[in-house]
Amino acid sequence: TEKTFYFAAYARQNFINGDLETKKMILHALGQNPTIKDGKLTITPNKWLKPIADSYSQLEAEYKRLEPIKTPVSKAKTAALTAVITRIHGWRESDPR
Repeated sequence: TEKTFYFAAYARQNFINGDLETKKMILHALGQNPTIKDGKLTITPNKWLKPIADSYSQLEAEYKRLEPIKTPVSKAKTAALTAVITRIHGWRESDPR
């Protein structure tokens, strides 16, 4: 679990700043068959990334809609944000106030 969390939290930073071996390890963790065509890298993503990729834009739009502007968060927004977080995590928070 710790390795997965570390990977998720730091993969982008490690890819940008890492050596060739680090970049190769990150690409292999995300997918298979890396190819470069016209200067653009493409990979076939692993199966576990497909549900994330398919629902990401919708979840991001919902999350951004609930970001506080400069006004206090209402109970309705809090409930809506909890629903989005529940969908992201796949389970209900242990303290859903």
